[in-house]
Amino acid sequence: MNTSLLIFFLAMFSLGAFLVFGVVSKKRTEQRLKRETVPSTLAKDSPGPGAVERLDNPHS
Repeated sequence: MNTSLLIFFLAMFSLGAFLVFGVVSKKRTEQRLKRETVPSTLAKDSPGPGAVERLDNPHS
């Protein structure tokens, strides 16, 4: 009984930690997309090269 209870609480703690991490990450990403002072490489219409373009052209 004690082992199954421990496993249950560890599983719930892990799920909760991943949920909190996901929510915080989503909010940070949304804030970066809304920021107008720094050009975002997350936006599709950003003026600078995105991550894919930088990986495709390593000599730039």
